[in-house]
Parts: sequence; C-alpha cells; structure tokens
Amino acid sequence: MTAEQLALQSGSPRALVQFVAVQLQNAQQQLAVAQQQATDLRSQATLVVQVSHLQVQSANQNLAADQQSSASQCGGSASSSAYCQTLQRDIRIDKQQVSIANAELARAEAQAASLNDQALQGINAKQLALSAAQAQQGSPNTAISPTVVQSDIQVALARAQADQAKVQQELNAMTLTAPVAGVVTAVNGTVGQVAGSQGVAQYSGQAAVGAQTNPLQLVPSVSGGSSAGGPAASPLVQLIDSSGWQAIAQVSENDVHSLRVGERATVTFGALPSKQMHGVLQSIVLVPERGSSGVFYPAIFTLSGDPGGLDPGMSASVAPGG
Repeated sequence: MTAEQLALQSGSPRALVQFVAVQLQNAQQQLAVAQQQATDLRSQATLVVQVSHLQVQSANQNLAADQQSSASQCGGSASSSAYCQTLQRDIRIDKQQVSIANAELARAEAQAASLNDQALQGINAKQLALSAAQAQQGSPNTAISPTVVQSDIQVALARAQADQAKVQQELNAMTLTAPVAGVVTAVNGTVGQVAGSQGVAQYSGQAAVGAQTNPLQLVPSVSGGSSAGGPAASPLVQLIDSSGWQAIAQVSENDVHSLRVGERATVTFGALPSKQMHGVLQSIVLVPERGSSGVFYPAIFTLSGDPGGLDPGMSASVAPGG
C-alpha cells in the first residue's frame, strides 16, 4: 500500500494535503539535485574533450615539426644518415600519436554526449515527478472543503473545552472547603503540603463555652488512600462552628439525676460580668469524668441570645431557671 493510499485510508483530507505537500517538496529537491548533477557531468565531459583536443593539437604540431626538419635537412627523401633515419622514425611515432589522440578525442566526445543524455533523462524524470506532484496538489481530492474546515474547528473547540473543564476540576480539587462556616482556631499545614477533605471529622458538638471540645478538623489527604489500622492523619485545620453556642456544665453525680433534657437555665460568664444568656439542656454525657473532688457528668446546654463577646473556652456558670 502506497503512502497516498494510507493517507486516503485515514479518512483525513488534511492528511492527504500534507502528504502531497511533502511529495511536492521532495520532487523539487530531487529536481534540483538532478540539475546540479547534470551540470557537474557536463563540466567533466567538457574538460575531457578539451584535454583530448589539446593532445591532438600537440601530436599534429610534433608531426609537422619533424616533417619540416626531414624536408629541410634530408631533402625530403630517405637518407642513410643516422639523423635522417631518426627523423623518419619520429615521424612514424608522431603519426601514431596523432591517430591515438584523434581516437581519444572521438571517445571523449561520445562519452560527453552519453553523459549529457543521461543528465537530460534524469532531469526529465524529476520534472515529470514534479509535474505529477503539482497536479496532485491541485486535485479536488486534496482540496479541503469548508465542511471539513468547520469540522476541524469544532473538534478543536471541543478539545479546548474539555481541557478547560479538566483545569477547572483540578483547580477545584486544590481548594480545601470546610463543611460548615466557622472560626479557624488552628492551622497546622505548611506551604506545598497536599491536602484534601477526605478526613474531615464530622462532629455534632459546636463551640463550647467552659471547655472547648470536639472542634471540626480538616486533615491532609493521604497519598494512595488510608489503610486499616494505619496512623491517623494529623489535623491540617481546626475550626469551630460559630452558628450556635453551647455551655458544658460539670454536674455532680449527686445532682445529675435531678436534671431533665429540655429544662431551662441561666448562663453567666466570668470574663463578661454584665452578660448572661439563656440555655436549654440538650443532653447529658453518660461517661463520667473523675476528679479529685468527685465524679462529674458533662451536661450540655444550648445557648440562645446575642453571642457578642464570647470566645471559645471561656469559663461560665450555669444556674437553674431562666
């Protein structure tokens, strides 16, 4: 299968156009090479013919000189003198040299004509190849229709849109988003650290007054996924959900049984003497905390009212009623 057939089989007119353009360029280069080779061959043949002409001319001059010496010194006839015999021998040699030089000249001229014919044939062949490539370039089969151009534009546009979507997806993946709005209390990451939200701890507890517990944590993602029993990822960011406030009261084991979920309380703050908020008992943690003064159970009160001035970790007092 030819390269042209392969280009046609690919179904892409643009591929065929590119193939034809390459063929045309190759044909032009090959024609230039053939023309240069023809010029070199002609130069060599011309030089050989010129040398042969000089050899013929030199042989004729030598023959004429010896004949003139023989005519003037030997009377133009055979003589028994050694000098005249030498001249006669030189004349015979000169005639042989003239014959050889003429034969060499004829051979050089014939070779020059043959080389010239070969050069012309090479040039003609390359010119035919060039003409064929030029004709093929102008063929309707290699023309790109507006439909094909429009199709190429649509394909390029689709690729650009896909690339843009991929970049946007990667950009979104670079943004670490908290599950809730809140206040950042700690940032443990460093510049260049890869992070993700796979390990976000979803705690129900909100910012605590009296004891800061259960902060929301964003942890860096672990490359390759986490394995069972492996070390837990350290928190990258800690934040507190400030949409609601709670107070955690330590209730003695002697009083805990008198509390009921839903009862109201009044909460005051040591750092804000003039501020008080209303609270409602949300839950009682059944896991006791043992201290030097006894056993206590955490009672969680949901606060209502203006939280202005509150900071996580403030000490608070909870009194029944309110």
